Amino acid sequence: MISNGFGRSILVVGGVLASGLLCWIALAVTEAVVGIRDPEFRYENQIGMWIPDARVGFINEPNFDAFAWGSVEVRTDEHGFRVGIGNRSPGRGPLVVGIGDSVMWGTGVSAGESLLGQLEAQLREDAPVEVINAGVVGYSSVQELRFLEQFIVSLEPDVVLLNFCHNDLMASEDPFDNVREIHATYLEEVLAHRGDALETDARSGVQQMISRLRSTAPVWPQINAMRPTERDAMMRLLVDRPIIQMVSLVRASGGRLVLLIIPPRAVDKEYSRSARRLSRGVRAEGGEVIDLTPHFAFEPPLQLTKEPGWIPRVAAIARILRWRGIRATHDQRDFVDSVHPSRRGNGVIATRVASHLRAAHWWRP
Repeated sequence: MISNGFGRSILVVGGVLASGLLCWIALAVTEAVVGIRDPEFRYENQIGMWIPDARVGFINEPNFDAFAWGSVEVRTDEHGFRVGIGNRSPGRGPLVVGIGDSVMWGTGVSAGESLLGQLEAQLREDAPVEVINAGVVGYSSVQELRFLEQFIVSLEPDVVLLNFCHNDLMASEDPFDNVREIHATYLEEVLAHRGDALETDARSGVQQMISRLRSTAPVWPQINAMRPTERDAMMRLLVDRPIIQMVSLVRASGGRLVLLIIPPRAVDKEYSRSARRLSRGVRAEGGEVIDLTPHFAFEPPLQLTKEPGWIPRVAAIARILRWRGIRATHDQRDFVDSVHPSRRGNGVIATRVASHLRAAHWWRP
């Protein structure tokens, strides 16, 4: 006969196990409901979404499908353009193409929450506009120029949107170890076409940069260690010059290029100085500029609340809380990290761009 004490122990253990099972089921159901498909909460540059391309270094893999940031779907069509908004349908109406880096792609947000997704929703109130998200995470200005030449000009877009980011001097990614050579070749073209117009010190600086790019040493530490005047000279050649070339290419095809000045979350004097100079050059070439700086307030770093020590030991709870924190950031702040606009921030950008385009007859008659 089982003693009463032993029987009570069995009931307690059984109750604990049943409670644990119910908690596990509840957590699993919650994760499924909120759609956590990427438990590692990776950035887009960590999910292997590129393939090599000798002309631009790398491009988005066509027909790619994965998840990042916990629950953000990352999908591309047969061209490598982001799926989720109305990619080109011939004869449907004016065409807007967004090219650029992770800011244009929409890091941390769904396709519909990106600046281009929200822009399309607003513009379609006026016209059957088609928007293509041709952003590629990690691109530099030189890559954007080559990408425009190879993949976008032939589409004859009515409007090309291009964002300027603080690290556009050099690609932030080089997954196939071919991006540096593309930049070195571009600088050799500069010397071939403008070498005589450059002062001796400037020519020497370009040759030094070419040597850096063709060495095996990491390039970004060398760029960050440059003297301000040297870095400024490289910005003019590797950012200003290719962007101004893009203005000419788009205008020659009958379209308009609109440069978006989207500042980082914190005040950056170098970015502001470069953006002002670049804006003057773009306007002088016949391009347009939308400076979003006045529409974003300086945001101090997020204050992280200390969580109980046991939470990281329960992976499902940690994932759910992290997902909730990311969504709260999208609702309450303009940036999801130090550079990338949140869903709310992308809405600010989309509204300003839509207002700018509505102010003129921006599609071909």
